[in-house]
Amino acid sequence: MPHLRVRHLFPIIKRALSYSPLVGMLGHRQVGKTTLLEELCKTYKTLDQKEVLNQVSLDPARFLRKFNSFPVALDECQFAPELFPALKDHVRTEKRPGQFVLSGSVRFTSRKAIRESLTGRILMFELFPMTAAENADLPLGTALIDILASKSSRDLHKVLHKLSDKPRSSRDAVRKSFWLSTENGGLPGVCFIRDVKMRRLKWESQLETILERDLELISETTLSYGVKRFVLSELARQQGHPLDYRDLSRKARVSVPALRKLLLAFEGLFLIRFIPCEGGEKRPTCFLEDQGEAQHLTDFRLDERAVFSHCLYMHLRVPFQTPLGKLESPARVAQYRTRGGAYVPFAFFSGASGLGIIPSLEENPSRGVLGSSKSFLDKFPHSKIVIVHPGERFEVLSEKTILLPETLALL
Repeated sequence: MPHLRVRHLFPIIKRALSYSPLVGMLGHRQVGKTTLLEELCKTYKTLDQKEVLNQVSLDPARFLRKFNSFPVALDECQFAPELFPALKDHVRTEKRPGQFVLSGSVRFTSRKAIRESLTGRILMFELFPMTAAENADLPLGTALIDILASKSSRDLHKVLHKLSDKPRSSRDAVRKSFWLSTENGGLPGVCFIRDVKMRRLKWESQLETILERDLELISETTLSYGVKRFVLSELARQQGHPLDYRDLSRKARVSVPALRKLLLAFEGLFLIRFIPCEGGEKRPTCFLEDQGEAQHLTDFRLDERAVFSHCLYMHLRVPFQTPLGKLESPARVAQYRTRGGAYVPFAFFSGASGLGIIPSLEENPSRGVLGSSKSFLDKFPHSKIVIVHPGERFEVLSEKTILLPETLALL
């Protein structure tokens, strides 16, 4: 099949199964969870099937006892909240690791009964949309983590020297995958459909399923599908900008409390991701989880700089936010804005260290970009700035400011 790729989460979940009886894998619809489950597990069951759902509903404890070939994949678990108390009791007596991998398209913490049953009993992971490195059949890129971890100018130059030795074929493959993702996104169930009309039909069908069926699982609302889709479209247009709830409320003709509730549900469905702002701006911003979906939702083309920035966020966050990855714990992500106009679209913080990312379409950084870099470094003195551009030039501009092509940033 054309969409089969080695996903970065495969070895991580495999490792987690050797420690925990329960492992969770969540993510956006069509992100590739089912394919990964079928590769990892000896037995696969989905609660999306009526027969399986009925078995769970009638006697969840008996359903769990019938398996003898582990690990067992239980897909779309959000449809059976009664399964989770039974799982809690099951692993209390059956403690051996590697029994069940639970998967869903709804964040489990969005449902109280599920959250309370799983607390302290499961290792949880999120499968992000496919990165450019994954799509090119390359290992998950860690270049930026290596830059973040460098302690001196000498360490930094070693990292860049190592990056410069990356084969041209790898860089070309990553560049091609990255720019394709600005249109097609990174959901394997959609992005590999070559026919544009068919891909659009797939987007619409998926959005209807999420906004009409999945949303009901975590939030009661009387809002119409049209209103919910309109709000999501506005968020796609305004990615990276501080959220103005009053303005969005006026445009959608929805009260601010109802709007806040809806956006929390969107995050629980892996449609959007809230990012806090620092540097003077108090309102959060948000990005859509998949930029192919974002492009589909907007009825006009965003400018190239915005698209470049949004897609860099989608790809670059993955190594920073994957548990059991190269960092000891997932990095905190934030945006930096000041009243004076300094702007760093996203930054990752690990302990006392941080790494700000500034996308630039030019190889020679503008005065505004350099000013934003200085402001960020003044605010976070134990941090670095990487200016990412689509050209070829890479250079250490100062001890804490690096100019890097997107091909190297993604490797």
